[in-house]
Amino acid sequence: MQIFNVVIPLISVPYVVRVLGPGNFGLVNFAAAFAGFFVIISDYGFNFTGNRDIAKNRNDIEKCRELYNTVFVLKSSLFLLSLLIFIPVIYIFGDLFQQKIIFYISLGTLLGNILFPYWFFKGMEKMMYIAVPNIIVRTVTTVLIFVLVLKRDDVVIYALILNAGNVLLGIAGVLIVAVKYGYRFKFPPAAVLKENFKEGLEVFYSIICTSIYNYANVFLLGVFADYRIVGFYSAADKIISGITGLVSNLNESTYPRISFLLAESRKSGVDMIKTSAKLIGAVSLAATVIAFVFAEPIVRIVFGAEFSDTVILLRILSFVPLFLSLNNLFGVQTILNMGYKREFLKIILISLFYFLIVSFIFVPVFKAIGTSLAIATTELVVLFLMVIFIKKKNLLSEI
Repeated sequence: MQIFNVVIPLISVPYVVRVLGPGNFGLVNFAAAFAGFFVIISDYGFNFTGNRDIAKNRNDIEKCRELYNTVFVLKSSLFLLSLLIFIPVIYIFGDLFQQKIIFYISLGTLLGNILFPYWFFKGMEKMMYIAVPNIIVRTVTTVLIFVLVLKRDDVVIYALILNAGNVLLGIAGVLIVAVKYGYRFKFPPAAVLKENFKEGLEVFYSIICTSIYNYANVFLLGVFADYRIVGFYSAADKIISGITGLVSNLNESTYPRISFLLAESRKSGVDMIKTSAKLIGAVSLAATVIAFVFAEPIVRIVFGAEFSDTVILLRILSFVPLFLSLNNLFGVQTILNMGYKREFLKIILISLFYFLIVSFIFVPVFKAIGTSLAIATTELVVLFLMVIFIKKKNLLSEI
């Protein structure tokens, strides 16, 4: 699935950036970044807590059914809360949010995220139910892009195709759960909702701090620069996102297994973490080297001569896949999985504070280069702090 998710953008994005141009391409990505803040809120860390709980209780049908309904209700409630914030902000800061229709369309990504239970399928270790619908929907949307997006004014059509695809994917996920597992919706007891909401609160703090700078990079750049510069940065970010998507899903695929093994035996869990570190570290290091060395031909072939400013950005961001993959393995899968929620949150808060300081100093002056430096160095700071904590607590010992 991840190979497919890398190949599809390599087919569609070069066409889109040439048709829409850097400005419109930057506009769509700026809207996606704004919607991304609300995706963080609606996720509430369920991709980790729900994933973990399903993995631990996968043989208990009733418990899994209750967990599924509980997460669905909580995410839906957070979606409604997001709307109450999203819409007024669009109107209050109208000068910043030009072409409001693009921002409203971007809500489709948020709705699709609410509906599709990635966390459930990963906890069940049924990746096929994620892969097949994704491949079908992404193929259809790619074909529609080539058929319907023909000139620069078709930016609204492009945004509609992308977001409609996410909604259809969400509906497909709900139908799979209903048909394959026979789950029917039943409103969970208030006590269960409260318990799950409280359980995920500390994780939510950690996840929101981790995710904020992943969306804030494009958003802050859009505040201090025009959409054309956002387009240059977004082009580099698309390539890095494809690489990190490939590596991060190796992490996400091992997460329920590591959770399960740590619950049974510390030795088995630690062995799995060490094995994953070697594999994921090697893959992400290779990707970093390739992206750095071949940045110029990659940009020229994928985006064209108009995006020459993207080369330096890609070289700076090429270190992100290596840092990010190790951060996920050592942070979420080791520190968080072993119960050090507060310590994990502390590391993330320090890193977020660093990111905001560097961003507000560098981005207004250096624009896209400042954003790239802020992201790359922040991931390095996170990795440094996590390694120190793991060594201090000796978390990777088998005793």
